[in-house]
Amino acid sequence: MRDIRFRAWHIKEKQWHYFDLVMLIAGYATKDALKYEKWCRFTGLKDKNAVDIYEGDKVKGMWLANRKKKRTGTVKYYDEYGLWAVEVKSCGMCTMTTVVWESCEVIGNIHETPADGRTN
Repeated sequence: MRDIRFRAWHIKEKQWHYFDLVMLIAGYATKDALKYEKWCRFTGLKDKNAVDIYEGDKVKGMWLANRKKKRTGTVKYYDEYGLWAVEVKSCGMCTMTTVVWESCEVIGNIHETPADGRTN
């Protein structure tokens, strides 16, 4: 069975809170829904360090087309295609099947990491 999970940014605490589908159905997050923003879905994938990959994460790794150069992109769900992909500015959309996951690493996310990809 697919693992359906989410994370949401808590506005006052300034940290991520994690929820699974059962918690959402039980109303755990909905009673405090106004305290959260930036809801992100879990992709079902993990990076090379066994870190869960969520929508909006910035990942760095190699793609099948060019295994010599590491690229950085943002994980995004494309409704029109019904798939998760990594959006890389230099080459557009790369589907998750073209990413060499043994090399991929979560380096931040679009909500906490500056646009240039640097981490604090």
